[in-house]
Parts: sequence; C-alpha cells; structure tokens
Amino acid sequence: MRRYKESIGPTKTRTLIDPHKELIMKLSDGRYNHVKIWKQCFWLEYVDPESGKVVEKNPEPMGVLVSLNTQDNDKG
Repeated sequence: MRRYKESIGPTKTRTLIDPHKELIMKLSDGRYNHVKIWKQCFWLEYVDPESGKVVEKNPEPMGVLVSLNTQDNDKG
C-alpha cells in the first residue's frame, strides 16, 4: 500500500483494513480474523474472540506499507 508518510500510522491504516475483516476471514477459510500492523507490514493473525489472545500468526507479511514521500522531502 502506498500512502504519504503522515497517512501510514497504525490508527489511520487500521481504518483502511477494518472494513475488510470479513473478506479476510472468507478468503482464509476462517483461519485469520485480524490484521496486525507492525514494522510497516500487515500480518494476518487469528485472535480468539473470547480471550482476545493471538492463537495463530502467519509467518509472512500479507503486505507492506510504503511511503510516497522521498527521503529528500523528509529532510525539508
């Protein structure tokens, strides 16, 4: 996913992912029901609805966040 640096924080990115939870469950045959955003990557997980604990994690990221801003622009 390509976004501007100020748009790729966990809170803003979560609003992009949350509407797709049902689709993620459907495409993974119920194996994953949550997306963790960590180190600029999307990681699929299954979180137990009752305990809130992670039961299973995919070892590979589903996607990567990439800033459209260049390093030169970030320096001012």
